[in-house]
Amino acid sequence: MDTLLIIIGIILLILGIAGSFVPVLPGPPLSYLSLLMLQFTSYHPFSARFLVIFNGIIVGPFLGALVGEILAGKQSGEAFKAAFGSFLGFLAGSFMKLALSLIFVYYFIRALV
Repeated sequence: MDTLLIIIGIILLILGIAGSFVPVLPGPPLSYLSLLMLQFTSYHPFSARFLVIFNGIIVGPFLGALVGEILAGKQSGEAFKAAFGSFLGFLAGSFMKLALSLIFVYYFIRALV
């Protein structure tokens, strides 16, 4: 069973890294799921605190964007500023998704070794 969970974790890691470049795939959540797969093995390499902190990193931005969209009521004069900010966010987000996925790869491999 451990071998199956490790193989699923490796597949999720690969999909997570691909998700940093392919907008359809949610990169960091898939990489985080790989850590959860490893946690369900007999190794149990991560503490609950570690998993909760990284869960916050994954879920926090989603909740922030959801609340922001609900509360937004911007006028059209601010559209240019929003578009520019969105572009900068896209560039920064792409880099951060890749970096976070690679951090998950590091912890996955470190836990196996």
